Amino acid sequence: MFYATHGGKYSGGYIYVIDCSRLAALGVVAYEVNAIVPNPSVPEDEEVILVAHRGGAMPRELVSEIRRIDA
Repeated sequence: MFYATHGGKYSGGYIYVIDCSRLAALGVVAYEVNAIVPNPSVPEDEEVILVAHRGGAMPRELVSEIRRIDA
């Protein structure tokens, strides 16, 4: 919720739910920050960086749900 509301700057936001089983088929690579950064600033976030094929846009088919949240 922290990131969806920009740290509480906004009263609500959106969370995109990703279907991780489709990453490879859609040409998207996932990088776990805790695995590649020696000292991540917020390791408990379990942040993942998604990179689409050739740095392009994320395929819409990757999103399985969009959730509206209220802070």
